[in-house]
Amino acid sequence: MKVLITSEYDSPNSYFSMLADILREQTEFASEPQNFWTSSVDYDVVHIQWPEELFKWRKISEADLLRLNKRIAYLKNRGTKLVATLHNKAPHRKGDLDEKLYNIVYKHVDAVVHLGSYSQSFYPNVMNVVIPHPNYNPVIKVNPEDEKQKECITYLSFGKIRSVEEERQLIEAFLLMKDADTKLIIVNSLVGVNKYRIRQAIKKIKYRLYLRSLKRKNIVLITHRLSDDEINHYFNESDVVIVPRVDSLNSGVVFMGFSFGKVVVGPRIGNIKEYLDINSNPTFEPLNIFSIEKALRKAKERRDIGALNKKYSDAILDINSIAKSHLTLYKELLTYR
Repeated sequence: MKVLITSEYDSPNSYFSMLADILREQTEFASEPQNFWTSSVDYDVVHIQWPEELFKWRKISEADLLRLNKRIAYLKNRGTKLVATLHNKAPHRKGDLDEKLYNIVYKHVDAVVHLGSYSQSFYPNVMNVVIPHPNYNPVIKVNPEDEKQKECITYLSFGKIRSVEEERQLIEAFLLMKDADTKLIIVNSLVGVNKYRIRQAIKKIKYRLYLRSLKRKNIVLITHRLSDDEINHYFNESDVVIVPRVDSLNSGVVFMGFSFGKVVVGPRIGNIKEYLDINSNPTFEPLNIFSIEKALRKAKERRDIGALNKKYSDAILDINSIAKSHLTLYKELLTYR
């Protein structure tokens, strides 16, 4: 069986590289977006993770979409089965043609892989299968020593902040707690970037003072991209991991938190809620700072949930079993040729 997954192996998201490492051992496997467009190999299965990757995340044109339709028709005429994983229901970026791109891909696939059962009914006319997100055990280093002799309870918001609202809801809820023995760290911060220029000197100074006031209240805003060592450090240092989403279907942050054995706080939305509910991780209503504050307080009191998350993650979300589920899907699709 020849399988192509149209993702870049060196992508910052290790979800794909972990999957690729296993599939490569068990099938004729290829990756990278250019193989979707130029390879003459008759792949049995072509699996698209993120439609935007087909164009390397650049802005697309109508000509690109026409080219995509033609390439899909070419593959299907050769008997190739198309699969797509539903990481998000709609594109995060708001380009003029991005929604059309998603519509084309999901209109033509033979099967959709869902990361949770919530989204399973979105595409009733194709094969739908739930294959959960794997844990991150192969790429992280859990260090229990970092949990000893802590001066305060540390909340870590991880993942790309997609809007200022996602970040401000956490800041406001944390300030509402008024707990001196707590610290909030927000990675990929937008609030932490002073956007005012020299010609806006007064606004620039005021904003700098605002950022300093947040720092005095134990709020740390990290604006640079973290190295792998820094990621391990911050997760090991944290007591509670926060998923800062407002309207997302899925979030890898849930599974990163589980992998490190942390209690995870997140919104009651999409497939995110499904996994947080498994061990009664605290959840909140997005943009409701009182709901978020309540969830943060519960997480502080129920840090024992982290051990349950780790046990579940190790037992159920192992990358080998996830890869096996993918291979089972591919083989099943090929029986319908």
